[in-house]
Amino acid sequence: MGEALAIAAAHLAGIAFVAYLVAMAVAADRPARRPPGVVRALQYAFLVPCLDEEVVIDATLAALSTLVGTAGDRARVIVIDDGSTDATAAIAQTWTARGVELVRRHPPEARQGKGAALNAGLAYLRSTLAAGQDIVVAVVDADGRLDGNALGIVDAALADPEVGAVQLPVRIANARRLLTRFQDLEFVGFSFILQAARHHVGTVGLGGNGQFTRLSALDTLGSSPWSDCLAEDLDLGLRLVVAGWRVAFGAGGAVAQQGVVTPRALLRQRSRWVRGHLQCWARVPALLRAGLPRRVVADLLVYLAGPVLVMAISAAVAFSVLDGLARLAGMTGHLTQAWPLSVLAVAADSAAVIPLVILAAVYRRRAGDVGCFAAGALAVGLVAYNLVWYVATWQALLATLCRRRGWAKTARLPDHDQATIPVTARAGPR
Repeated sequence: MGEALAIAAAHLAGIAFVAYLVAMAVAADRPARRPPGVVRALQYAFLVPCLDEEVVIDATLAALSTLVGTAGDRARVIVIDDGSTDATAAIAQTWTARGVELVRRHPPEARQGKGAALNAGLAYLRSTLAAGQDIVVAVVDADGRLDGNALGIVDAALADPEVGAVQLPVRIANARRLLTRFQDLEFVGFSFILQAARHHVGTVGLGGNGQFTRLSALDTLGSSPWSDCLAEDLDLGLRLVVAGWRVAFGAGGAVAQQGVVTPRALLRQRSRWVRGHLQCWARVPALLRAGLPRRVVADLLVYLAGPVLVMAISAAVAFSVLDGLARLAGMTGHLTQAWPLSVLAVAADSAAVIPLVILAAVYRRRAGDVGCFAAGALAVGLVAYNLVWYVATWQALLATLCRRRGWAKTARLPDHDQATIPVTARAGPR
């Protein structure tokens, strides 16, 4: 009986996930609300946290300087060297003559996490501003490449005074091999759908790259708005919503970043992300006490429950595999001996095709460099690729239960391996 209930629960979780994705895809295609205010050119400060980034920092500063140059005198770039032991600081120093500002951190304060580095950069920025001056604080990683229209997109989103932060869509710049192409599909397909749908609720998840936040919104979170959470970006977005701000999605722009190129590195990165996600559960009590609209609370609770859903789906996959092996071994009906479970299994397996069709259609429309057949093949292949998420989620749960705190930084690739694929010719929500 217990086995049957576990199988039924796992399949029902899979069907619920399909229904959720379909609902989000429908919501994502709704017209975005127009900013109620007048769009004006805002002032920007780009924070670039760096820890041993000598491989990419020079090209990143060149790209940012070009963007800043087109923006006139309304943008500045601040590099935060977080105790690098390579040539990162020396390379950044060569850019100070061209307007880049450098904040250097040294042990023992340095290497305390990305959140601490960003807080140090913010403290420096605040010390250079006049009292009461507002500015948009942008976070760009050392491998980040922003679209040329990024500032205009954010200007428009922040014309709404209720919006405290804006997240740009993410693309994978080095999506020339299968593993990195799957990562691009995740961001351009699945992540884009969720973010565009959540834009209507004002609960878009902030990412560590292409993140834009009003200084006045950060001020509502205190002197150190970024926490030591492994997902300091997600945590920041949650706290902004709890504080009463909307978080918007700049669907018409993009930020490109490097994807990891080995399965081991991918597993390590995703496990760290899930651990950070689990750490954000500590915000649930504050979320429930904040008096927010029910749909805002519901959306955030569903999003935070994501790892639980992944565990349930992975269990459904495991049961399906075991059932298939049992049938092959002649143990007919051992796991699905009751006909209702068989019907449920068929329903779950059939419904699983729906998100693949949605992802293929969205990716083909937005990627700009894949055809119908390639998009469909990638969507089908995502079924196998998602095994990484299953393993990473269980690994993250174990690490969390064991109270492990350490994590490994994702290694960068030489800049010549980061040939950015098209990011500007895609359709976003209307």
